[in-house]
Amino acid sequence: QKSMDENLRSRFVGEWLQNENVIINTNFVERGRRMGLEITNPRRVIIISVFDNGTGSDSLDEMRKVERVEERVKNVIRRLDPDSIYMKSSSNLVFAITNRKDSEIGKIGEMLRSTVEEQPDMKVVIGIDDKCRPYTMMHISYSKAYKALQSCLRTKGEGIRFYSDINMEIFTDEISDMSKKEYVQKLFSGYEQLDCWRHYMIWKGRSRPLQRNCICIRTPFNIN
Repeated sequence: QKSMDENLRSRFVGEWLQNENVIINTNFVERGRRMGLEITNPRRVIIISVFDNGTGSDSLDEMRKVERVEERVKNVIRRLDPDSIYMKSSSNLVFAITNRKDSEIGKIGEMLRSTVEEQPDMKVVIGIDDKCRPYTMMHISYSKAYKALQSCLRTKGEGIRFYSDINMEIFTDEISDMSKKEYVQKLFSGYEQLDCWRHYMIWKGRSRPLQRNCICIRTPFNIN
């Protein structure tokens, strides 16, 4: 019965956070309350991915190890925020925690990282949304937290990332070539070619010497 109840709760939370087509009305809210889930409280979304960074050959042992650490993570958040709402999505732990400042969420993230990485070979990546939204719009918060998580995994960056910390270039695969071209041209409009190159490098945060024979803009985008 307990397992069945948990599955029903996870399915409900999945509809709430992941399905933008679900109608969040009074009936939906009451359905959650019957399961002990109060979705109308202001919340933020955190998505956590725990993995074994070792080179063990027994995948079953690694899976059990990850599950044990995930249980520790859940216990930490339940202790810090008893009103949090949880679901498991694929290999990720998803939490809708009560609303708090970024600095406070960052501290929770650091605590979770310490909890995970005190175990040998265990690593964690955490994606966090950008702000608190109405309970009817939480699928947007989930989407932003998920993008923050994925950007951290793709760039092999620090283990904790807010959506608001993501640089535009992380989404180059999601932006059309025309949008890239328009963005760069608008950004550097009014500059001569050499100045454009200099300002582009400042924008990128790099310190690369300018070549004397530089006659064009070299960017990661094809803007010709």
